[in-house]
Amino acid sequence: MEKLLKNTRLLVLFTMLILVAGLSALSTLPRAEDPPLINRWATITTAYPGASPERVEALVTEELETALRSLDEIALIESQSRPGISVITVELNDSLSDTESVWSKIRDKLGEAESSLPQEALPPKFDNDHSNAFTYISALQWQGDSEPDLLVLGRYAKELAKRWRNLPGTEFVETHGEPEEEVLVTLDVAASGLLGKSALSLSNAINGADAKNAAGELHNDKNRFQVEVAGELDPLTA
Repeated sequence: MEKLLKNTRLLVLFTMLILVAGLSALSTLPRAEDPPLINRWATITTAYPGASPERVEALVTEELETALRSLDEIALIESQSRPGISVITVELNDSLSDTESVWSKIRDKLGEAESSLPQEALPPKFDNDHSNAFTYISALQWQGDSEPDLLVLGRYAKELAKRWRNLPGTEFVETHGEPEEEVLVTLDVAASGLLGKSALSLSNAINGADAKNAAGELHNDKNRFQVEVAGELDPLTA
């Protein structure tokens, strides 16, 4: 090293070799705008409607945690028990490179533990889709002095998501917070009584008039087809 420092030409040559090697390695280094990541985090959400945090902790959270602790691949388990819901966060070991097999084991454990949960509790919802690099988040907002029409906003969101899915390079598009549409029927008790109709009979009639239900079947020895009638609900005759 002392000879290298005293020899100026050799020192410059050695420095140039380091710079050339570094630039060469940088030019061949693989790069990506959204590099794939190995996901080691997952969330398990279990709804228990009407239960207090204490009951959620004792009957749901502890049962699921006990089942998950038998897996050596899990490094950390954190949980939160709230009124009517249990949220468990799972972190896998950093040494794992193949996490899909571990996620399969966790799903199996949750399936086995589901039988020990209260009957009122809903099945655990497992979510490990956190490995993608989200590049764009957009929110739709109602403008104007009128009351927000959530149904119109929901339809715009669905149409926007449909167009984004057709863009090259788009892996997936998800929408959140869109309202669910429904048909509201107001029953005139006096008029329905004169016609001899009850709320149940009218409900069955409306359900049977829905064009989404099959109007019949066509079948032979090998195939069976459902027949649907084109059309929509008519509020004047339903």
